Amino acid sequence: MNKTLKNMLVVLVLLCVIVLIVFCVELFTLNKGNGDGAETGQPSSGSPAAETSGSPDAAQTKPATAPSTATGSPADSAQPTDASQTTTPTAPPEGKRYDLLMPDNMVLTLYAKEELFTYSELQDYFFTYTGGGTASLDVSLVYMPQGMDTFVKDFLDNYLNGKKTSVGDEGPISHSSLSGVFVYGDSDGETYEAWIHNFTNPDITDMGVAFILHYRDDAQKSALYAILDTLDLREG
Repeated sequence: MNKTLKNMLVVLVLLCVIVLIVFCVELFTLNKGNGDGAETGQPSSGSPAAETSGSPDAAQTKPATAPSTATGSPADSAQPTDASQTTTPTAPPEGKRYDLLMPDNMVLTLYAKEELFTYSELQDYFFTYTGGGTASLDVSLVYMPQGMDTFVKDFLDNYLNGKKTSVGDEGPISHSSLSGVFVYGDSDGETYEAWIHNFTNPDITDMGVAFILHYRDDAQKSALYAILDTLDLREG
């Protein structure tokens, strides 16, 4: 073998060795990169979700669910709902409706249970209790030319067998929208109470309507005040 051929073989071997070394380095690099990706792609056992759900602080800060109610109303649902869905019309009061004519085209509306009261109309509007004993509600227009303060002082004297009327404060008439001055008295176990409402219309300030209650026991009183709860005065 001549010297030239020998040198060419040596160069070829060196090139093969260099190529092999480069190939091995590249292969090692690729394998290392794939290994890192596999490690980073695995879920960690200490993830924030797992740590939060198991920590005491998370249990303290977790919003509590509102307890449900058993009333059968729209408020039963703990979830927020549209106001248009939760608003229900107010049910009318129990009993029969009576529209009583008042001055200046006004109408006084009230409700009375027919099983507990009979209704009659002469000069006044009269409701007689039929649930046992003697009790009644008299709705009467009153004329007060000297004003409310003077009028109420002896308003019930004719009912009290010589005893004087006691005058209370002005305030809401039971749970209704009307207000009035309260007067009362007692005679031989019979209680008389009245609420006098003064009309606020400028043309009829010297007139009003009186609600006169007569009863002996709490059951009668409760039935009478249930009527007063429904009072409403409006334009006709």
